[in-house]
Amino acid sequence: MLANDPLVREHFPQYLPSEDELSATAQLVAEMPSNEMQLKEFVAIHADVKATLRRFCWQAKQDGLTGAACAQEAVKLLNLCLERRAKLGLNSILTTPSFPPEYWASFIDVVPQTYHGPSC
Repeated sequence: MLANDPLVREHFPQYLPSEDELSATAQLVAEMPSNEMQLKEFVAIHADVKATLRRFCWQAKQDGLTGAACAQEAVKLLNLCLERRAKLGLNSILTTPSFPPEYWASFIDVVPQTYHGPSC
């Protein structure tokens, strides 16, 4: 985790957001229920919202922002992330290939592949 990484703590502590900055960011996100839901469902890795918000705050701090300005910028960056994910269709799982069956068959024949696990 970013907050516990010894390299980060030794060389880049100025970019780690404070608990107040993280709390302010979480509060701003909570005021937008749709974005909060998307954060939890699609963006947060392993459902760790705090660690994810820490990454957005990190970027804001790299831009020289602190306190409330850091939280506001982090939320702005999160919103940009959510917009781009929606635009690119990254919030849905492909259940079938999005290209013709002929192409898929050709792909399977040409690209080296291995399969592992109990279903093999």
